[in-house]
Amino acid sequence: MLSLVLAATVGCLPAGASLDRGVHQRLTTPAGPIHLWCPAKGAPLETVVFVHGHELDADAVYAKHSLGEQFESSGRAALFVVPEAPVNGGEAVKWGSLEALLDAVEEGSGVQAPRSVIVLGHSGAYRTIARWLGSPLATRVVLLDAAYGDLVEYHDWLLRPEVRLHVLSALTEPRATAFIAGLGSAQRARVKHEVTDLGHWELVSGEATIARVIAEQPTVSGPATRAAAAASRAHVAGRRAAR
Repeated sequence: MLSLVLAATVGCLPAGASLDRGVHQRLTTPAGPIHLWCPAKGAPLETVVFVHGHELDADAVYAKHSLGEQFESSGRAALFVVPEAPVNGGEAVKWGSLEALLDAVEEGSGVQAPRSVIVLGHSGAYRTIARWLGSPLATRVVLLDAAYGDLVEYHDWLLRPEVRLHVLSALTEPRATAFIAGLGSAQRARVKHEVTDLGHWELVSGEATIARVIAEQPTVSGPATRAAAAASRAHVAGRRAAR
C-alpha cells in the first residue's frame, strides 16, 4: 500500500521506460501482457482501457498503432491500459472482470488505477467489454466499429441512467443503426452514434480518432467516482460470495 501511495504522489509508472512525454510499462500476467502508458508528470486522475480487436494481439496493436502517442494527444490525465484480448472469435475472453484487470495493473505496476474509468474497444473487443458491463465502474464506453454480434448486454446496460455510449460505425453501420433504433427513448438519449468515412482499421491506426473520442468523454465528479468505487467493491464481494 505504501508503494501505491508513493507512486501516486510522485508520478506515474516509476518503474516504466520514460519517453518524451510519457512513461510506458509492459506487464506480464497469466492472461497475457498489459501495456500501460501515462503522462510523465503527475498522478493519473482516470483510467482509460483500450481493448483491441481480432487479428493483432496487444503487443502488435500497441506498436503498430502508436498507441502511446495517440493517448498523449488526447490530453487526458489518465493511466492508459491496453490488455490482451482475443485475436479471433474462437478464443476465450482474457479478462472477464474489469475489477480483476485493474487489480492486476496495480499489483504489477505499483501504481493506483483510478476507479474513474473510460473503456474503448475496437472491432471484436465488444465481446470483452460485454463481460464488463455489470461493473459499476463501466459508465463510459466507446465502440470503434465494434457493433457486432448480439448486443443484448449493451441494451440492458443502457437502462442505467449514469452510463454513456459512443458508437463509431464504418463496416458496422447497419447493425449499429438497427441496435439503436431498437432502444427505448431514454436509452437512445445515452447513445451518441457517429458514422465515419474512415475504414475499419483507420479508426485505430493514427487518424487521431482514438485521441479525439477520449478527449470528448464526459468527466466524472469525485463523489460519483467514490460511489462507483464503493459499489464496485460490493459488486466484487457479492460475486465472490456467490461462488
